[in-house]
Amino acid sequence: MSSVKHKASHPVKAVKHGAADAAEAATQVSEAIRKTVAQTVYGVFYGVSYGVVFGALLIAKVIPAGSPVEKGIRDGARAAKADVNKPKSQAEWREAGLLAA
Repeated sequence: MSSVKHKASHPVKAVKHGAADAAEAATQVSEAIRKTVAQTVYGVFYGVSYGVVFGALLIAKVIPAGSPVEKGIRDGARAAKADVNKPKSQAEWREAGLLAA
């Protein structure tokens, strides 16, 4: 009888080891996917940020100092900075069209 128990325990151990190996592999794949998504999101936002800032700085460099265009860009940038730093409620952001209803 003990040899039957011994033989029956081998498949059970194999299944347990297989399940543990599968769980570890799933964790590794999940981590690799998370890392790839994080790198992709970073790359997209880096590119967008670089493009926007580089474009704005290039335009600012080309525009003559003291011109109406330069003054408008400067004043608009100041107003935007002040509005972003001003505490607002979600209702005010929605009313301004900057937050989904």
